[in-house]
Formats: sequence, structure tokens, C-alpha cells
Amino acid sequence: MKLVIDTNLWISYLISERLDDLENLCFDRSISIIYCDELIEEIIRIANAPKIRKRGVEEWNVSDLVELIKMNGIKTEIKNVSGYAIRDPKDAYLLALADIVKADFLLSGDSDLLVLKQYNKTKIISYSKFMSKYKSFLWRFKRFLKSLIL
Repeated sequence: MKLVIDTNLWISYLISERLDDLENLCFDRSISIIYCDELIEEIIRIANAPKIRKRGVEEWNVSDLVELIKMNGIKTEIKNVSGYAIRDPKDAYLLALADIVKADFLLSGDSDLLVLKQYNKTKIISYSKFMSKYKSFLWRFKRFLKSLIL
């Protein structure tokens, strides 16, 4: 299964303990976390903002997160982000990334993306909805069977 995870979730992971399962997703070998340079750059830029630093995020936290993503993810290059008509053009690279790899899911907390619900073959859902599905044995079993057929 291929996942694109929006920057807002990675930042939430840095500043709270609510999204600790993001780390587990990185180590699940049945999941491919897809990233690009634009995503890493956005994580670093936002994590270095004063309002995020005030929440206790240190440079080493950001470095560790970037290393986690790079060591366990699959890097993909985006060549073109034009033609993605969405409310926030800054999010176009996420749709382009999902499109290029034919991602199964784009996880986000951004209402501008969540309102789409799906873009081409990629389902756009919240972290909590995805984790409910992910933790469901039946859902995981169906995914396993589907992978055997393909």
C-alpha cells in the first residue's frame, strides 16, 4: 500500500504524542511511505517557525523526523505541479506526488484536501479514519488477500 502523508501530520507528530502511530506506519513493510524534496523542505521550514519552536520542537527532533522519513520512505521526484485545481495551490505538489506513484491514500488534516475525498485513484482521508481502518483486522486481511491476487 502506498501512502502520501501531508506535512501537517508530520508537524503534529513532532509537537504532540497523538500521532505516534505515524512512526509505526514507517516501519510497516506492507506500507510504502512516499515523499519528495518539496515535502521534506516544507517540514523543515514549518518546524523551524517560531510558533512551532515554542512548542518544544528542537533541531534534533526535526533531523530525526527527516531521517525517519528518508530511511523508511520512497523518494519520488515531482516534475510538474500545474493543472491541479485545488483551493490551496501550495498543496498541489501532494496531489502530483500521489498521482505519480498512484498512491492508495493521501493522509491529511487539511480541509482543503479532505474536501476532495478522492483524486484519481488516491483516497484522501484523515489520519484518524485511516488509522481506524489500518487497525481493523478485517481491513488488513482484505488488503493482504488483494496483494496476493495482484
